[in-house]
Amino acid sequence: MGIIEIIPVNFPLSRDFFVIRKVRGMKITSFLNSIPHHICRYIKLVDLLVDKKELEIILEITKSVSSTLKINEVLMTIVSKVGEYIYADRCSIILIDGQRKYGYVIASHDDPGIDHLQIDLEKYPEICRVLETKEAVVIDDINDDPLMNDVREMLNQIHIRSLLVVPIAYQEEIIGTLFLKVRKGKHKFTQREIRFCQVVANTSANAIKNAQLYEQIKLQATTDGLTNLLNHRAFLERYQEEVMRSQRTQKPFSIMMVDVDNFKAINDTHGHHYGDKALRELARSLKDNTRSVDVVARYGGDEFICLLPEASQDQGQLVANRIIKKIREGYKEGNMPVSISIGLGTYLYHTDDSAMLLQFADQAMYLAKYKGGDQIFSFDHTETRDLNVCNQKIFETFLAIKTLRRFDNSQVIVADLTGQLKKMLSVDSSPQSLYEIVTSLSSALDARDHYTNGHSERVIEYAKQIAREVGMQVHQQEELVYLCLLHDIGKIGIPDHILNKPGKLTPEEFEIMKRHAEIGEKIISPIETLKNLKPLIRHHQEFYDGKGYPDGICGELIPLACRILSVVDTYDAMTTDRPYRNALPVEAAIAELRRCAGTQFDPNVVDIFIRILVSHLESAYHLLEPCSKVKEVI
Repeated sequence: MGIIEIIPVNFPLSRDFFVIRKVRGMKITSFLNSIPHHICRYIKLVDLLVDKKELEIILEITKSVSSTLKINEVLMTIVSKVGEYIYADRCSIILIDGQRKYGYVIASHDDPGIDHLQIDLEKYPEICRVLETKEAVVIDDINDDPLMNDVREMLNQIHIRSLLVVPIAYQEEIIGTLFLKVRKGKHKFTQREIRFCQVVANTSANAIKNAQLYEQIKLQATTDGLTNLLNHRAFLERYQEEVMRSQRTQKPFSIMMVDVDNFKAINDTHGHHYGDKALRELARSLKDNTRSVDVVARYGGDEFICLLPEASQDQGQLVANRIIKKIREGYKEGNMPVSISIGLGTYLYHTDDSAMLLQFADQAMYLAKYKGGDQIFSFDHTETRDLNVCNQKIFETFLAIKTLRRFDNSQVIVADLTGQLKKMLSVDSSPQSLYEIVTSLSSALDARDHYTNGHSERVIEYAKQIAREVGMQVHQQEELVYLCLLHDIGKIGIPDHILNKPGKLTPEEFEIMKRHAEIGEKIISPIETLKNLKPLIRHHQEFYDGKGYPDGICGELIPLACRILSVVDTYDAMTTDRPYRNALPVEAAIAELRRCAGTQFDPNVVDIFIRILVSHLESAYHLLEPCSKVKEVI
């Protein structure tokens, strides 16, 4: 009985050739008659094994694409499995741009580090043919295929002989190709291999599209839609990375806050479309005038921020100078429709506190802006080392500049002041800092409303004496002092032509003036330690008989501090020169207080205050009895 062994060559990749190893004891006729039967059985076995192998690969790819949205992992799984199975020298996935001018090699099994390598599709006729026909292109030998005439010499130089390009289609749109190259000798791609690659391409299409969409969503989440720069959140992530790197290396870095001057006026005058165009042009200019390692982001609205790794204060100043010079040149030439203000801060120079550095750069930018704009400002490092000194300088400078301007819209000053207060108190909310901020606010009002100069100090002295007489607790007296300083702070938001009008206000103008109580309440709203002061500022213009504003409350429903302030504030106003009248004599002012007791004023508070005034007059004139005119009033 003979034994016959038939073994495959290159199993399992080839099923075309078999070798008879042994023929013993069998007649040749019987052997030849048995060959078809053995071959059929073996082919079926090989088909099953190949089908199993291909199925395993497809399942592995499917598992990969369904378990992650990380496009690099998905694509490397695909090209690695296909490249190994087909014995290709290179298996790549190439995505096609919308205009079909360029392709991008985003994964290649022989070079895992490849990432978005751009190729010119004019040099890849096989890919262009796939895009035209939407069918796979098979080139067994580049030397025999006329399609490769223009690129044959180049391919021969790198020993490429065979190519297989399979389209990757999503909803009938070719989004890429599965691209296989074989070097060495001629290779004939079998129909089975082609079908397998087509199955892989079809299986991968949705996954690749989903991964692309995921990458786009990630990009949108970190990118500003208008300027294509990083957005606020993405910048802060990069900023924290740079802070940690700087802490390890002890090397400085600088940041620049950039703000468009008078951007609201640009929008109001030319429209938001023009404003958007200006922001896009500014973003492009910032990118063009910084290094590739620098990070440029849109920080919010018309604010931008630049992170300059390993840039010292002097180096940051050079960059800022270059940027502002370019913007000025563009403005003069009509290419850049805006001017900008820049605030510069340097880590390890101004501070080693990352949050404080952002604050210093932000405040420096505001000071550059409110000093006229089109300039750069940076604090001296000696100023930023003492937070109290820096706090006071920043805030007083801001207020001095801001409040000496005209504001036709109270919303502007309220938003600016509340924003500044939040920044200040997030750094230092100590009682000393709080008092300095309050006095700065009061001084700012005096600077704008010239006839109130010294008004707050006089009112405080009067109010403290009444408070002692009525037995106010210490914390209530402190609130009364703050009320005397800040009760009219809302007038910062009243237009100058109303605030300093020499004649009587019209009913419409008076309605605007009445808003100052509510504006003042909004301005101090960020100050948590002064939360008890909010209702006092709101109600300091209420009348004892309920005919005041803004809420019309009456009697003892009006806080005591407001009732005290109402008397002493009115008295000081009557005895001070105003744009529309001269100061009243003391006796006339006292008579007016008495006349309005019970209507505008609390009668008890009026009585106490008049006794205090008379006592002061007696001491001032060294009289044993009050002067006759004052006696008549009493």
